[in-house]
Amino acid sequence: MTRRSTSSPFRAPRLSGIARLARTAGCATVIASVAILGGTCAVAEAATPSDPVGYLDLAVPSGSTGITVQGWAADPDNLALQLTVQTTLDGAPAGSAITAVSRPDVVKAIGTGPTPGFAMTLAAAPGGHTVCVSAVNVAAGADTSLGCRQVTVPPPVSSTPTGSEIAAHSPVGLLEKVSANGNTVTLTGWAADPDNLTQPLKILAGHDGSPATVTSAKVVSRPDIALAQNVGDNQGFSVTITLSTGNHLVCAAATNIGVGVNRQLGACLKLYVGYTAAQIAAHSPSGALEAARTQSATNLGVRGWASDPDNRAASIQVVAYLDGKAAITATAAIPRPDLVESQQVGPAAGYSLSIPAPAGSHNVCVWAVNIGIGNNKFLGCAALSNPAVTMLPGPAPATPAANTKVVTLATTFIGKPYVWGGASPTTGFDCSGLVQYSYRTAAAFTTPRTAQDQFKAARMIPAVRAVPGDLVFYHDNTGSVYHVGMYTGPGMTVAAIDPAHGVRAQSIWDSTATFGSFTHS
Repeated sequence: MTRRSTSSPFRAPRLSGIARLARTAGCATVIASVAILGGTCAVAEAATPSDPVGYLDLAVPSGSTGITVQGWAADPDNLALQLTVQTTLDGAPAGSAITAVSRPDVVKAIGTGPTPGFAMTLAAAPGGHTVCVSAVNVAAGADTSLGCRQVTVPPPVSSTPTGSEIAAHSPVGLLEKVSANGNTVTLTGWAADPDNLTQPLKILAGHDGSPATVTSAKVVSRPDIALAQNVGDNQGFSVTITLSTGNHLVCAAATNIGVGVNRQLGACLKLYVGYTAAQIAAHSPSGALEAARTQSATNLGVRGWASDPDNRAASIQVVAYLDGKAAITATAAIPRPDLVESQQVGPAAGYSLSIPAPAGSHNVCVWAVNIGIGNNKFLGCAALSNPAVTMLPGPAPATPAANTKVVTLATTFIGKPYVWGGASPTTGFDCSGLVQYSYRTAAAFTTPRTAQDQFKAARMIPAVRAVPGDLVFYHDNTGSVYHVGMYTGPGMTVAAIDPAHGVRAQSIWDSTATFGSFTHS
């Protein structure tokens, strides 16, 4: 069987090991969730090894009168001890609770007692609120902020709900991807209902304008959605349906609970079912990213060509991504007589794009948008700096003393576990956390927290000038950085790889990887 997929927008992202920082004004920084054996165990960043650790997993409305908060906490000085957690609502004390809820995921991850979890409901009037939770320290150390969340408590619903009330209480979510394996089609995405943001919903699947039907949706853990949308951990879904061979438009909707109505989950997605991979490829666009340059202090430029075999005479759209985000869409409509005969394209298949870009290092990627049968086509990426940086040729310079200290320290952590969001030997590391900790500890240099921001902050260098302690960045096909390693020598890095491998030596496997340095050009 051939396996194909289509998603929105165009990217097929690789698995990211990069934790994002969630920042809330006036409250401590919180690190994003840590994947642990199918569950989720997020970790707040403690100031010292003796401070409590934990996380505010959830803060959601409880009807129109309160806010329910859930999470976990433990103290490294006595992991089995039940802790007190304190809450504030809009800056005022709002109550406390004891960690008395079973959390086997946390127990397995860091060896706490059986009940490190907490759950409580705070009284809150309708409107927007800021909820913060902290863990009370025992023995050495100080209290730790477990995070803050913005929560909107809805007003009471009238006996005859208005249109705006119905809309406010209807489900939210998104159909993110549809994929085909033969004639079996899988729909994946997430959905939540404002009347109970932690309850998995029944999903309706439809296609080609036919009535949607209730499906047996598989509940999928989505800690990324829980963090971004302030909903429960299990709001993801995976639905399977069978479709005939041909072109289809596939849609999904979530069934409402309480007040509200069923709601379609974003746009319907196009899918080709039953075609072979060779057939799909033969009908997909062709093209190239031929040149890229820094145009000015505020703009980057790319040019090339794109054409679709289903209609060579038509000028098709191209989309440029800047560091993983769609930046500009344009039509490839510039005459390219040089390609008409050799490439069998239409008379106007060229493109030239000017992309606004702030100062720093960037990766620009271009896609051609398919028409008819086929998939969108990746045309290539280019690494650029704004303002333009003249990258010196080889050979590599002498290794700066700071680099030597940094890479020496990083290699001592080989064997440490990979923890999504980890940035210290105590908790373990993710890839960017290893870089940040090593530079801060060994060289007193503060790097940004995420790999994407480290790429933007570093000075771009050619591979031939890399020395131990420089950084190697890996980009997906929209230009977003999904992994970073620390260069140790030709073809090799030390990196926090993934939960299965932890921190170890890693070969530079991707020829499109880019190199950066904080210490030299």
